[in-house]
Amino acid sequence: MLFTGTVRENITYGDMNSVGENIWSFLFFTGYLKIKSAKAAEQYSGNDDLYTLVIPNVEVKSCYKSVIMEYFNEYKVFRTSICSSFTRCGSLKEVTLPSRVTTIGGSMFLQNYELVKVNLDNILSFGTQAFENCEKLKDITLSENCTEIGNRAFYNCYELNLDHLPSKLKTIGNDSLRETKVSISEIPSSVTSVGNSAFYNCKNIKRMVYNSNANISASFFGNTSNLTEVIINGNVKSIGASAFQNSGIKKLKLNNGIEVISASAFSACPIEELDIDIHSLTTVGSSAFSGCVELFTQKMIQIDKNGEKFVDISKWGTCNTGNFYTGTVVDYRCNYLIFGSNSVL
Repeated sequence: MLFTGTVRENITYGDMNSVGENIWSFLFFTGYLKIKSAKAAEQYSGNDDLYTLVIPNVEVKSCYKSVIMEYFNEYKVFRTSICSSFTRCGSLKEVTLPSRVTTIGGSMFLQNYELVKVNLDNILSFGTQAFENCEKLKDITLSENCTEIGNRAFYNCYELNLDHLPSKLKTIGNDSLRETKVSISEIPSSVTSVGNSAFYNCKNIKRMVYNSNANISASFFGNTSNLTEVIINGNVKSIGASAFQNSGIKKLKLNNGIEVISASAFSACPIEELDIDIHSLTTVGSSAFSGCVELFTQKMIQIDKNGEKFVDISKWGTCNTGNFYTGTVVDYRCNYLIFGSNSVL
């Protein structure tokens, strides 16, 4: 294994867990490592002298195997200061993580283009860019106790397949699973925060039941061309800009209590069935449903199966002509929205 770091002369026992690379300074100054060769800074255009350290003898090597490596096996967090050692390891194809490792730090396996397999069964949290651009990483299984998938954690892992999200997951970061082959069908109710473009261009997602109360962020499912059915449950209040733009949605059911549908949220979707209660809506952004040709060919949208009351459209302050379609909405009765200047129930 090759590790790089700075040798500190004033290392103490209290420093051992604060910075991962401190262990090398500790081993050097206690005699468990010795200098094999040295290179002055001016010889390699660096800022500090560079030393190559080796294990001094067979006895220490035996101690190293039984004691020092056990330290790493029990070390629960791969910290960012150590993680750089696993970034861009060109020949790295398979990784077996110790069972006690529970957190993957930021950029730990960034741009390992040949990495195919890694066990993640015990990981509870993935840092920013943890596996970004690991283009050959394939099937993975996440612990049901995992709570966080950080920003860009698996971004551009083109071959990555994941068939469901952990039941205790809380955070889905920006671009976290973007451009992957994930085939999930549910966002669990445990999720409290979702980032922009988290599942952008994930073409293996075909049906989605959104059970979280977290507001849906911008471009969350954008360009998911094979996503044909979406059911939004929970207590979602807003759907972000371009959240489902260019997806393949044909059947859409929105939760009661939805207040904001942002600009281009469902634009260019081939929606044929839309179930929405508009009573709570306050804002419909520009071009929210523009280009939904199939939807407007049918001239009507079911919005409430039970009510017969008229809807107060004065709250729709930003719902201008064109937000739904190029035609003019002429009837806002509770059972149907009717489009086109001559449309009637």
